[in-house]
Amino acid sequence: MGTFSDAEPELFEPEAKFCPANGMVTFVDGPPFGTPSCVPAPGPVQCSLQGVFISARRPRGTICKNKGYVSGWTRIPQEGPFYIKCCSSMEYTYSDKSCVTRIRSPEQLGSGLPSWYFPVGGIPLSGGTVGHSVRHCLFVRRTR
Repeated sequence: MGTFSDAEPELFEPEAKFCPANGMVTFVDGPPFGTPSCVPAPGPVQCSLQGVFISARRPRGTICKNKGYVSGWTRIPQEGPFYIKCCSSMEYTYSDKSCVTRIRSPEQLGSGLPSWYFPVGGIPLSGGTVGHSVRHCLFVRRTR
């Protein structure tokens, strides 16, 4: 007869969805919600994880620092912290004037934007709605 002490502990492993080789996330082709489509990284990049604060009352998102792009995300299932992987390109950047915001949810998978717009961050939707308000920017080669 099994007892509580005989039970296997439940482990919460992070769910990580990262693009290979620090690639860029894209939602242009409307991949399933929670799954990124990826394109190769634009040359040499530097990457780091950035935390996203989630609150039931007032969600706050994050924009990648140093004019970076989203290269994936990780979170602890059920409740834990949520992080996005941000990468900054040594060769490409964007102007804030080129950025637009689109909703991404299970009902709205594609961004409806040209393929050269990439996510740079976003804000979780409020009111218990599943999805994010995602900021997409047009990346261009840096001028020397």
